[in-house]
Parts: sequence; C-alpha cells; structure tokens
Amino acid sequence: ALLGLATGGMLPTWGALMARVFGLVSYGRAMGLMGPLITLSIMPSFAIVGRLYDQTGSYQSSLLLFAGLMLVSMCILIPLKVDAGQSPDAAKTGEA
Repeated sequence: ALLGLATGGMLPTWGALMARVFGLVSYGRAMGLMGPLITLSIMPSFAIVGRLYDQTGSYQSSLLLFAGLMLVSMCILIPLKVDAGQSPDAAKTGEA
C-alpha cells in the first residue's frame, strides 16, 4: 500500500515536471521515452519489498531503502534549472 501511495504521488508531479522542463512541444516525446524507464524501475520494487520483509520480518528496511533512494533522487534534481517565469516553449520562440 505504501509503495502504491508513493508511486501515485510521484506520477502527477513527474508529468508536471516533464512539461515544465521539456515544454509542450516535446512533452509527448519525453514522456514516451521516460515511460518504459519508469516502469522498469518500479517493477522490481515490489519484489524488493517482499524479499526484505521475508528476511527481516519488518517493512522498516524497505522504507529506509526507498527513503535513501528518494534522497539520491533529490540530489540529482538539485542542479536542474527551470525558469519559473517562462515556459520552455515561450523561451524558444521569444514570447513572454
């Protein structure tokens, strides 16, 4: 349930971030290329959680693992620069 809630919260945020970074013109292509990568990264999560629960009898190690992965993801996103005042499409065409 926790993994489903985390994934469900991530998907709308991911779509908004992709639209902001790549613009509406490239949005479909970017989402199409990222979709299989996201799917392949999520699929083993359920097996990992199950294996860790079987080995430890608790979900604590799974939660710590995924919290650590979220921290790594946040660090990767820090250098991402997105101008909040102008969309990527407007920046390309010189519109305000």
